[in-house]
Amino acid sequence: MCKWTARLSGMLFLGLTAAGAAAQDEGPDFKAILEDKAEVLRRQKEAVEVGDMKEFTVVTDKDIRTLEVRDEYKSNGSFFEVTEIVSKGADGGRFVVKRTGGKNDPGRRWTRVLGKGPLDIESRETLLQWFFMGGGGVVGAVIMGTIAALLLLLLIILINSIFVYRGGRQAPARFVAAAREAIAQRDFDGFSKLSLGQKGLLGGVCRAMLADFQTTSTEDMRTLAETETQRQVTILRMPLRALNLISVVAPLLGLFGTVWGLMICFESVAEEAASAGKSQAMAEGIRIALRTTFAGLAVAVLSLVVFFIFNQRLNIIVGRVRGMATEVAHKLAAIKPSARPSSRSRRSRRSAKRREEPVPATARDEGAEMSSADEAPAMEAQP
Repeated sequence: MCKWTARLSGMLFLGLTAAGAAAQDEGPDFKAILEDKAEVLRRQKEAVEVGDMKEFTVVTDKDIRTLEVRDEYKSNGSFFEVTEIVSKGADGGRFVVKRTGGKNDPGRRWTRVLGKGPLDIESRETLLQWFFMGGGGVVGAVIMGTIAALLLLLLIILINSIFVYRGGRQAPARFVAAAREAIAQRDFDGFSKLSLGQKGLLGGVCRAMLADFQTTSTEDMRTLAETETQRQVTILRMPLRALNLISVVAPLLGLFGTVWGLMICFESVAEEAASAGKSQAMAEGIRIALRTTFAGLAVAVLSLVVFFIFNQRLNIIVGRVRGMATEVAHKLAAIKPSARPSSRSRRSRRSAKRREEPVPATARDEGAEMSSADEAPAMEAQP
């Protein structure tokens, strides 16, 4: 019994040893797999057209300490060779590549074809690259460039509006207090100097009311103030009109980019046979369509938000200034109680007075006798 047990144990040990050796021999050879992948990439490079040697700068946060000049990488269906390493380290770096094969601009993901660098690199895309390196050729660059210009204009208007649409700029509290004090003391010259030295909406309205102050009536003063207010508000609303225009044009440009991207997709489907290049062209078209639509909608939404905020702020400022202008007009009218009305007001009042004066009875009788005398010859002339 012990003999048979020993034999079975020995046979089991030999079987396990042989199985382990066989499993070790048949295990995956990762080095061979990597070599086969590199060979496939080399064949793909030979299949694509020769590149135009255009250079691109790549910025990444990945460890690229093993990266060397003349390493080759594939990105977005095109092949690139490292020509210069600006900086490299464990926390990333910057290097320059040139396009040696294909015609597509690089994407964010890079796969090593040849060299000692990292197998995969993911680049960091700046806002400028996102706008101008999104693909789509000249048309795509023009669309994204125009949307970028609208975004820049939006930012400029936003910064300008923060400083312009403020109550402290259009109707400063210090100027209001000084003006009220000057008017209360009947100091017309002091109030005039304050108005001439004050910028903003309220200062312009006060200067308009002081024009021909000695000859204008209270009604004319209010009319001048309202006219100047409308003129100043029209000027102040010009940036808001520009924001409104941006909110309309930006999504239309995004829609234009969507149509252009779909055209690229359908042209690739119609012209090319089933291949990796066809899939790459379709992906490129879809990326252009989505990117332009997203950019246009983002700029339009931001423009509408900025327009709403500063339009409400301007309406509040205009309401305050109109109330202050009415108060100033009443107080200025009290300063000059004996002021003569303007020539236009005198003429209108004179004509109204003439229309309201009754006609004397003697004049009516003389008119009636003249009309009867004129009618008598006409009656005698009739048979």
